[in-house]
Amino acid sequence: MEGNALPNSGLLKESLAAQLREAILSGKLAPGEKIIERRWAREFGAAQVSVREALNILIAEGFVTKGHGRSARVLRLTDSAIIHTYQVRGALEGLAARIIVEEKLPIADLETAMSELRRSVETSDVRSVIDRVQRFHVCILKKPGNPFLLENGLRLIVPLYAFTLMRALAKGLDASPCSCVLWPRALTPVRGCRKSPTISVSSTPSVWAILSSLSK
Repeated sequence: MEGNALPNSGLLKESLAAQLREAILSGKLAPGEKIIERRWAREFGAAQVSVREALNILIAEGFVTKGHGRSARVLRLTDSAIIHTYQVRGALEGLAARIIVEEKLPIADLETAMSELRRSVETSDVRSVIDRVQRFHVCILKKPGNPFLLENGLRLIVPLYAFTLMRALAKGLDASPCSCVLWPRALTPVRGCRKSPTISVSSTPSVWAILSSLSK
């Protein structure tokens, strides 16, 4: 009986999400491509509802988009969309940083996030570094305790870094300190941005220096 038991539904959707994520990151599924649930259900030998649940995980991670009543598609950001994202993100992070500085909020969690980023850079693992940079920026947005600031910031940051990882892997970029001034900017000309907060991992400044720069 035990040997014939169906896999746990939570584990199944996580497994399917991981396989779809790799299909996206490897280029098997291209940016903007429609993801047909029926096709992937056949390929995975899984129920269509399980594929749908897996896609919901990828939507939350920013790799997939889905409008109301529309099919899911692999995330695709145009250069102008990335520029506009940077402009609004700069304003939101600037506000968060100003609150942190003015209220002298404790930054132990930001220091920890920065230490993790520095350690990941030493591994030259692109996926790890982009993940740690995203965590650092999310930490800045969380720190003021403003749910509206966090919610709107996440809407920008999550897809931005998902697309950054997709492009970085597609272009064969590495995470060595001498080659990376973090990727969204390296991949897209960010013109017209008053603030485009980017961490140079080759000479990472202190957390207070970053916050002071963002808050100006």
